[in-house]
Amino acid sequence: LCAENQSDICNAMPVRDMGYQYVNYLDQIKKWQAKQKAEGKKLFTKWLPDGTKLKPVITFVLNYSGKKWESPLSLKDMLEIPEQQRELWEPWITDHPIHVIDLAEQDEETRKKYHSDFRHIVDYLACKGDKEKLKKFRQDETRIVTHPEEFLDMLDAFAGTRNYRAVKRTLEKQKKEGEPEKMCVLYDMVFGEGLQEGRQEGRQE
Repeated sequence: LCAENQSDICNAMPVRDMGYQYVNYLDQIKKWQAKQKAEGKKLFTKWLPDGTKLKPVITFVLNYSGKKWESPLSLKDMLEIPEQQRELWEPWITDHPIHVIDLAEQDEETRKKYHSDFRHIVDYLACKGDKEKLKKFRQDETRIVTHPEEFLDMLDAFAGTRNYRAVKRTLEKQKKEGEPEKMCVLYDMVFGEGLQEGRQEGRQE
């Protein structure tokens, strides 16, 4: 199982995924070939022993962008085929579909199935920038973050502010690394850092 994390939508994802899967399958073949060579067996043009089966490779594209994936979902979606020739050529074209999960589009029942800190991430994405929803999310005292540092890294990637990194350093200084923390406490620290940063910039001006 492979997870391709996309912070933005990629129009060439079907081709990229073909590359990832090719590399994975080729790696399996090379391991088989190395095993045969070590046993003194020669395969020549066969590449694999008769009856050999490879392990399936499945890729899920996790869309963190907050937008619904409306770009190509298969190789055929990317191909320019004249309409008058489509019936002739399409049966001969090997398609490659991709499996996209629009994290921000998942309903609440689906999001409840996540049991790790990832649940907080998908709930954050589901707010879609709505100020009221984000406020409720940040102030929820029932939310416990098991891995605060990794959670802050994710939020930093989405928000692009220095506040999350500063809070992470604070946790490390307090020797709280790896300790569970309440969501609301983390956000209090984040906004505190933001106010402090704003005051510092004001003094500099």
